[in-house]
Amino acid sequence: MNYKVIYTVLAISILLIPTYIYQNSEATPNGAVAFTIRGYENLKIQNGLTIQGNNYTLTGPINKVKTTTVTTFELVNIKLLMWDKLGAAQKKHVTLYMNLNGVSREIKDSDTYIIFDSGKPLQIVDPHKYFVKTMISTSNSGNYVTLNYDIVFVKSMQKSDLIISAWDQSRYVENTKVADALQVR
Repeated sequence: MNYKVIYTVLAISILLIPTYIYQNSEATPNGAVAFTIRGYENLKIQNGLTIQGNNYTLTGPINKVKTTTVTTFELVNIKLLMWDKLGAAQKKHVTLYMNLNGVSREIKDSDTYIIFDSGKPLQIVDPHKYFVKTMISTSNSGNYVTLNYDIVFVKSMQKSDLIISAWDQSRYVENTKVADALQVR
């Protein structure tokens, strides 16, 4: 057995473990300590999704909520609350996917979405011309970030899932599906 190789691997592991593992008490209730991988837990969807004043707690990657039905030419407000370990200093990348109905309801099936990338113009992909107006504003409070979408739909859309895809500077992606979240009549 080659002890030199074993000792080398062990020494490298001991040196690297503190670099990648750390105690994170900021993202847990009541300051409880959680061990997380460094750089992969920076931007988290933190409970809060509000559609037209209806608040929803998002508890996992797939969430079922009561459908919010709106009408065309009505200003629709969607708010997303996120926790960001690095606060306002970190760039935010969030895509809100919609027009997800029928059998296929994954990101790859969406052809209508809004991309927010801090420091860049808002990108809107809307081949069916659902939107007549789309705006987004952001606000920060400590480590909390709110994205506030204001959308006016010009044509109806069947009951649709929403998928929120958020990623941080380390390219860690968190996708959260909200089933049957929105319908436009």
